[in-house]
Formats: sequence, C-alpha cells, structure tokens
Amino acid sequence: MARSRFPERKSFLRVETGTITKSGAPLRVCLVFPNRYSVAMSNLGFQTIYRELNSRSDTCCERGFLEPALGFRSIESEKRFGQFDILAFSISFELDFLGLARVLYESGVPVLARERDGSHPLVVLGGACATSNPEPVADFVDVVVVGEGEKSVHRLVDQVLLYGGRDREDLLRALATVSGFYVPCLTRPAYRSSGTIGRIETEVSRDTPHEPPCDEPMTPAFSQITTPNAEFANTFLVEVSRGCGRSCRFCLARRLYPHRVWRAAEVWEVIEKFCPPDVKVGLVGAAVSDHPEIDDIVGKLAEKETKVSIAALRVDSTSETLLGALAASGQRTVTFAPEVGTNRLSSVIGKNIGQEVLLEKTEIALKVGLRNIRLYFMVGLPSEREEDVLEIVELSKKVRDVIADRTKGRGKLSLSINPFVPKPLTPFERAPMERPKLLKERINLIKSALSVYPDVTVRHESLRLAVLQGLLSRGDRKLGQLIVLMSCQGMSYSRALRQAKIDPDFYLYRERRPTEILPWHLSRT
Repeated sequence: MARSRFPERKSFLRVETGTITKSGAPLRVCLVFPNRYSVAMSNLGFQTIYRELNSRSDTCCERGFLEPALGFRSIESEKRFGQFDILAFSISFELDFLGLARVLYESGVPVLARERDGSHPLVVLGGACATSNPEPVADFVDVVVVGEGEKSVHRLVDQVLLYGGRDREDLLRALATVSGFYVPCLTRPAYRSSGTIGRIETEVSRDTPHEPPCDEPMTPAFSQITTPNAEFANTFLVEVSRGCGRSCRFCLARRLYPHRVWRAAEVWEVIEKFCPPDVKVGLVGAAVSDHPEIDDIVGKLAEKETKVSIAALRVDSTSETLLGALAASGQRTVTFAPEVGTNRLSSVIGKNIGQEVLLEKTEIALKVGLRNIRLYFMVGLPSEREEDVLEIVELSKKVRDVIADRTKGRGKLSLSINPFVPKPLTPFERAPMERPKLLKERINLIKSALSVYPDVTVRHESLRLAVLQGLLSRGDRKLGQLIVLMSCQGMSYSRALRQAKIDPDFYLYRERRPTEILPWHLSRT
C-alpha cells in the first residue's frame, strides 16, 4: 500500500469505529462537512447520509472536511475532491457557507456553478441551512436538497445514474421537477431598484407546490462512526425525536422538519444493535426532556451501567430521574436555556417558562449530585427593554444563591449570552436584528453586574460573528461575491463589504414588509 502523504489522516482513521471502506462502485460521492473534523463527526445528519449512501451497492461515499492538513482530499482514499462524481456539502451553520467556497477554491473546483462543466463534480447542498435559506451560496451549487435527506439522497443518486453521461442540464431540469430538490440556476430573483425582490422567475413547472418531502425514516438517526476526536468524544448519538412540538418564535427546530417522536422500544433497538461497547450514549433531539418515555430510556441505560449525555433540556419538562441519570454518568454541569429574564418577554418569544420553575429545577439538579449550572440567555430580542436585561442579572443572582447554599460554595454558575439573530421561516423572520452597539451595552451590563461574584462566569458570542451569521442567514445571492472575497481571497469582513458593495443595514437592521418576497422563498417556489 502506498504511503500516505497526509499523516494526520492516519491519526484520525486509526481510532475510528464504524468506518466504511468501499471500492468499485460506479458512482463516487464525497460528503463534505466544511468545518473541522471534530465538529463534523458530532453531526448526526452528516453521519446518517454517509451511511445511507454507502448502503447502496452502486455508490461509494467518502468524507471530506475543512482540514488543510488533509490536503483537501477525502479521508478514506485521499482522492482529490474534484475526482468525485458528486461533491455533497452538509451545512448546519451559516458561517460554514464560507467553508463551502473555500473547499471548492482550494480543491481546484470552480466556485461558480456556471463555470463548471461535465468534467467537474455535481455540487450538492444539504443540511439545515439548505432548508432554511440556501440563497447566499445559490450561485455556487448545482442542486439543493430541501428538507430531510435520508430518502432524498436515494432519489438524487437514482436520477444521476439514470442520466449517466448525458448533458448535465437535462439532469438538473429533471431534478428540479422532483419534490425536495431546488435547482438555483432555474429559479432566479428579479430585483426592484430598492434592492428587494420584485418577483421570482422560474423555468420549473410543477404539478404540486414545492414542499420538503415528509418521509418517516425507518429508524431514528444514529452514529455510524464513533471516535475520541469528535466534539462528543467516544459517544454514540441516537435521535429520540426530530423537529419540535413547542412554539418558540425564535427557533428553527419546529420549522425545518416534521415533528415526530420515536418510541423507547425503537430507540433501544438501535442502541442494542449498533452501539459499540464502552462508549457513552448521547440522546439527540430539539428538546430531549419532552420525550414522553425519556425516564424509561435513561433508566434502562442506568441499569446497563451505560453513561448518558443529553443534547438539550427544557427546564419545565426535565425530571429528577433524568437529572439523576446525568449525575450518575459523571456529569457535573447541567444546562438550561431560559433565554430571557422576565415572564413578559418569555411570553413574547413563546418560551413561557417562569423564574420559579428554573429555581425549582436548579434545586433538584443540585440535590441529585450535579454541581454546576449553565444558563443560556439572549439579548436583542424584539420588544426587549433594559429592565428585561436587568432581570437576567437578578434571576442569575437567585440561581447563584441556590448553588452556593446547596453546594457550600463548591458549585459554579456560568452564563452564555448570545445576540438574537432573526431566522428564516420563523415568526420573527421579518424582524430587524439589534445593532451591535446596543448588544454590546447590554452584554456589558450583565457582565459588570455579576463580576463581583467569583463563582459566576459570563461568556458571550462574538458580536462580529453574530452579525456575519445574521447577514448569511437572511441574505440573498448578492452575498456570493462577499463570501468569495472573504473565504477565497482572505479579505476582512469590512473590506469585503466595501469591495462587494454590500450594505449590511439592508439585510440586518430593517423591518421587512409583510408583502416583501424574502430570499428563502425562492427555494420553496
């Protein structure tokens, strides 16, 4: 066997469990997560599509990452990305749009779809950002998978194999008529002089409205590969639910995929059949604690002396049994997300969790052996007032006092403060984002008021990255040039804005009229 030119590749592969190695299949796919390996291998969607594609005898799927040490080649065979028939990107975070452009550029694949021909891979986009708003990278990709990917990737492969060596335009036109696929080059925005979209021009003719397919997967999604190099190290991830039954007005979870809950028996069947020995089980869902059988699931894990971790907890549905299971697994910190400090603002955002509930669950968490509490809050929400921010401080003090009393000063409180970014498809999609100056003032208010407590830590998301995330999540195709300048030419954000003649105020800080056509409407036409 030829010696690898990329030693880092071997260090990744030799500690993986569940890696799939195939050769000889007629269709070659590279599934790329344009971020670090550790982040990719903790993404359940990425792992599920990898397994689904490799379940076919006619398809070989390898993996790629934004890891310069791997030479922009697949990790399994070290093939250059440009050598594959399909280059499929999985994107869950808007900032990874920059990574998509960089991967194409560094691997020698033309970034713009119109500059590629049949000698280049078919570039496909999937993941949460593909469903919410793919428009900032619409000029870079050939096909977008809208909605759940498990069944759509099989439809995609079937069409690619059917059209074989025929003209790529024929393939794209065929895919554009299939529910769950969006072909950007066949649907274009026509702009008004104001910069808003006046109408949508499309060459696609459909018998039914374009909606993401609502296919019920045969089983919950689960990890194909476990590795100590993932963000969730040596953890077997398994879904207990998808989508969300709650109505939080700021959150995408309810809007991306149909809500469903898998029965405990189905979850257990997956764990017993596929979970490697001696690894932790990570239960995944938008609100795992909402699962009606969650206590039964964690109770059975405890019986088998299997450690458990939870992706997300709702304060009001978290039980003592669940918190006890986390403590028994060696976890010392539990995370709650009240988001706001006042009942008024909680009602505005649809969270509806009172302070008394948070304090009650904090007491229970500490009683069962958890020592530290982490709280997530947002600033810059619609209708937010200064008193709402001050109440975050007061609520945090109350939680801190409970921790200090229960743990005799050994426990800690940490706050994570995140600027609110209005997301597509949510009830707040037309709301403006708050300006960085006010966001900074409100974050500093919280930090200053709590700085007198040595057992309280306040962290916050970078305001610069929050603004960029807001721009990419709410933007249109005009942002393509900005992305290229930043990711391929290494320009700073401010310089790229000037070069691309992008006015961030237009995308971020104005209320969008109820009649305005929004960029993400194109992919759902």
